Amino acid sequence: MTITLWRRIRRYVETGRETPKVDLKLNLQLSGAGEAEFVKDVTAIADTPGGDGYIIIGIQDSKDRQSSDPCNY
Repeated sequence: MTITLWRRIRRYVETGRETPKVDLKLNLQLSGAGEAEFVKDVTAIADTPGGDGYIIIGIQDSKDRQSSDPCNY
């Protein structure tokens, strides 16, 4: 990966901002409803015009954050 890509990912982690091509997930659940949600997110990112898309796992999005910790453990 390039340094530019790492900087972009770091910005998403720090701000907690999602975009149509970036989805942040605190946890990844791949059973039951979690599996359907993951498939929906991947499909939405793939169907959105533009460059690459990302699902960043282990980071809570800004609308769900309670503190300044991006992981919000």
